Amino acid sequence: MAVKKLLILGGGMAALSAAEAAREANPTVEIVMVAREPEYPYLRFRLSSFIGKTVDTAQLGIKKPHWYEEKKIKLLRGTAALAINNAKKEVSLNNGETIYYDRLIIATGSRAIKPSIVGSELPQVHTLRTLEDLRKINIGIQRKEEARCSVVIVGGGLLGLEAAWDLLQKGFSVTVLERGSYLLRRQLDEEGAKFLEERACQEGLNLIKSANVAEIHSKNEQLEIHLQDGRVLEGFMTLFSVGVQPQLNLLRQGQLSMERGLVVNANMNTSDPAIFAAGDAAEYEGKIPGLWAVAMEQGKVAGYNAVTDPAQWRSYAGFTPASMLNVLGTKVFSLGQIDSKDIEVTTLQEIDEKKGQYKKVFLRQSRIIGAILLGDLTIANRLREAIATKRDFSKQELSDFMNLRQSLGL
Repeated sequence: MAVKKLLILGGGMAALSAAEAAREANPTVEIVMVAREPEYPYLRFRLSSFIGKTVDTAQLGIKKPHWYEEKKIKLLRGTAALAINNAKKEVSLNNGETIYYDRLIIATGSRAIKPSIVGSELPQVHTLRTLEDLRKINIGIQRKEEARCSVVIVGGGLLGLEAAWDLLQKGFSVTVLERGSYLLRRQLDEEGAKFLEERACQEGLNLIKSANVAEIHSKNEQLEIHLQDGRVLEGFMTLFSVGVQPQLNLLRQGQLSMERGLVVNANMNTSDPAIFAAGDAAEYEGKIPGLWAVAMEQGKVAGYNAVTDPAQWRSYAGFTPASMLNVLGTKVFSLGQIDSKDIEVTTLQEIDEKKGQYKKVFLRQSRIIGAILLGDLTIANRLREAIATKRDFSKQELSDFMNLRQSLGL
């Protein structure tokens, strides 16, 4: 059956990548995107860089507004899907419209988690997932900027630390609460995290590990953040950065196979042959990575397959966890498998405190399977290539490759 109309639910990276891939694969198919937010699709991972600053939506936008017209992609902004009828191939929208589809891609993304504790709904308690969230945070910051008040950030992941750094640079006192024993558990090992934490504290960050918030109270325009161990912190604002979870309410209505998200195969196809999923809405091989690079690649596969014949369908190849970013003023690179507790994995490392550099590679026999770099990222691309090509190294080659003579005992 020829695909005449493709409907895409979502306005994030996965949805936009799907629309672009679909248009490239099929120049004539009608494409409609339904995006809940009123703005054009934007880069969520850049939101924290605009904390305390004037928000420039042009810098955040993934595509220019005229791109959608040029590609003949109808974008319904500020519109939400309310119900999916698989049998009739229809989706009901909150504007009263019902849209028919030949193929449907669900890329509705995720929402920020805010724990259900006393005080979590106070106006000074925030999450940062949308432009509207950012605007609310900035209003609060502008009111308190001259006083240089305290901010408490709950969560030691990427977003929380990026927000912490931006606020530190503006002169605020910042405390980060991490429930685990170290920061960035997905990107660093414990030793690498300790290296980063020491530098962050030197820059003025207050870090409390193994900390869990019990409740929050408002008192004299300040917040009292009560921890489970009895300690009480004060701040004019609290930002929860403790992860995201898929938008499940709509997904449950489609009578599709679900676990934590919509279960998809390598073609990004759900249990309904006419429906695909990508990004945070999709669960592939039991995982929802929650990474923009994964959302983009899954979106490309879903978009292409949704408008082509099954005989031509492409497969999603999976992903190698990778991060390259600037965290708390330190350049960070993390790639591949970084679990040193695996008995088959050995590690080599070099630490230079004076230069602020940390290198660590993870090997299975003579093959590099993961790496962490802090400070100096000059060999990052070489590491990518070594892991991608699954190259075997001799000790001398590793010595030359990583400049780790002392660790190798050469």
